[in-house]
Amino acid sequence: MFSNFRKSTFRLFALGIFLLALVCLPGMEARAGQDGIEVFAHRGLAYEQPENSLAAIKAAMDLGLDGCEVDLRTTRDHVLVLMHDPTLERTTTGRGRVKEKTYAELCEFKLKDKKGRATGLAIPSLEQALTLVKKKKGFRLALDMKDCDPKALGQAVLQAGAQKRVIFSISGEAKTIQARALKDLNRNLFVSFDLGTWWKIEGIPTFAAQSLGAEALFCAEWNFPKYGFREAKDAGVQVIVFLWGTKDLAKRAKRAFLLGADIISCDCPGDILFLRKE
Repeated sequence: MFSNFRKSTFRLFALGIFLLALVCLPGMEARAGQDGIEVFAHRGLAYEQPENSLAAIKAAMDLGLDGCEVDLRTTRDHVLVLMHDPTLERTTTGRGRVKEKTYAELCEFKLKDKKGRATGLAIPSLEQALTLVKKKKGFRLALDMKDCDPKALGQAVLQAGAQKRVIFSISGEAKTIQARALKDLNRNLFVSFDLGTWWKIEGIPTFAAQSLGAEALFCAEWNFPKYGFREAKDAGVQVIVFLWGTKDLAKRAKRAFLLGADIISCDCPGDILFLRKE
């Protein structure tokens, strides 16, 4: 009887190990050969400095991050500037739409801090941001193309000699043509495409990587595929993810890492530096 009990115990133990392997295997496979992630700040280190400011980028650099995401819009006289909203009211002392102002007009306004108070900081141009980023080896900008011509943006980056410091971030199926325009300009430009809810459809990550020539695919946390990013990894592309908010951030970042993320962008990147590549 004791022998039968030992056999039953062993079977239960073996079954437990097998079930645990089924749960853990996708994440373990996704991490094969990888020893950490790159950590990016969302809109610069925006909890310390006004979002999309040179100061926010500099703070991210000083923290030892690998890069930061910033947003791009175009002025009436075709200058690329860092700005998330189509209008000026929330983040600056100005009023009106960015695309209806000249760059000289924008320079008259000041950025606001998180509490809505005016600072002494000006709205930066892309040129200024690239000049700053080139001062720190390896640091990259993920350029979220809110409102800009892809070829004009690509040419600006190439002219600045910053192509190795930039990720061109494109979102939405309506903007797939932007990815092709960038690749037609220079096939070595690093393009990231946001698949949105398409992550949940098998075969789409492979198709997107091959048809767009993208080097990376982007996924917001609410679109994480159930079984991780294995398909994207098999297609030979990196995976960039965004984590919103601060609640349980370290735990959520570790989950993204186990699913196969290569770059994690968030609002409090200092909290997940323990996952960073050394």
